[in-house]
Amino acid sequence: MTDAEGLLNGIRAGRAWAQSEADRHRMAATAGAKGGADAELGLAYIAIGRVLDKIIESAQSD
Repeated sequence: MTDAEGLLNGIRAGRAWAQSEADRHRMAATAGAKGGADAELGLAYIAIGRVLDKIIESAQSD
């Protein structure tokens, strides 16, 4: 595996983690556990995931 492939695999793992965290915070916000804080964190993780998606797309197009 090249360094670039290893980096891309790490980014993909980070993307999966961000999606998992977004889902977890979204469910907590829906259940009313912490209210607004969980909803805001969920949105932040969604944004992180979108940035990582763009990095993955860019790397794959090169």
